Amino acid sequence: MTGRSGASRIARAVAAALWPDVQSQRKLCRGAFAFSCAGHGGIVALLDEMSLAEGAVRAARECGLIALAARVDHGRSCRTYCTAAGYDRRELDRLAQSYPDAVELREVWIGEEDCDWATLALVSAAVREGMSRSGYATSEVTQEAAYQTVQSWNEQFLAALYPDYEPLPDGQIAAAARRRSILDGGGLFARAAWGDWADGVPKGRVRVLFEGKDGVKRYYLMNNETYDARDAFPFPLEATLEEFSAVGEVAEAHGDTL
Repeated sequence: MTGRSGASRIARAVAAALWPDVQSQRKLCRGAFAFSCAGHGGIVALLDEMSLAEGAVRAARECGLIALAARVDHGRSCRTYCTAAGYDRRELDRLAQSYPDAVELREVWIGEEDCDWATLALVSAAVREGMSRSGYATSEVTQEAAYQTVQSWNEQFLAALYPDYEPLPDGQIAAAARRRSILDGGGLFARAAWGDWADGVPKGRVRVLFEGKDGVKRYYLMNNETYDARDAFPFPLEATLEEFSAVGEVAEAHGDTL
């Protein structure tokens, strides 16, 4: 494509593809923009516009935080396609090779507003300052606050960023290792539940869907007290059939309908 598109235009097009109905846009620093949208929002930063450490970019790639955006000149109009919105990176690369004068490729770091924003804020003082100054954040964004958010929701990024990082014993990395071990051993995890308000569930009981490796699905019945005991499990959101069986009676419910 002849000439380079403005960073703001590329970022807004990516934001619009990910979070429809962009309502406001703030420039945080060179190459990084924050978006508030009707249903969600976040930060979009163009890598070639920012000064980021090579290690930070490498860690972001490993964790899937960086996407490829292709701005394509269709003649009468231009449109931006992004791998984060479902487009295949190989297809965008081939498109750029076939039509080099009509396609501009840019890499973007995407940080949605709930959690992923902290990965970029952790490694960029300019982004932290921009978030605080622009009013995008409700309070000053410190590196410590960004670190704590990343540790809670994107712990794998810390492991990729810091070679000597020690995972939390009850964090995401430990949970993932536990999950793999249990699945490989034939274990089952609770994935959905229905109380006695649902048709076919006996009074005072809970019907729980458990899933295992290779798409295995099984349904079990247990009383309310047994199901509520999950709150005391080490990983409540990753409760296993074995854990429930250890605290109360669990009986298999045949069939896959309520």
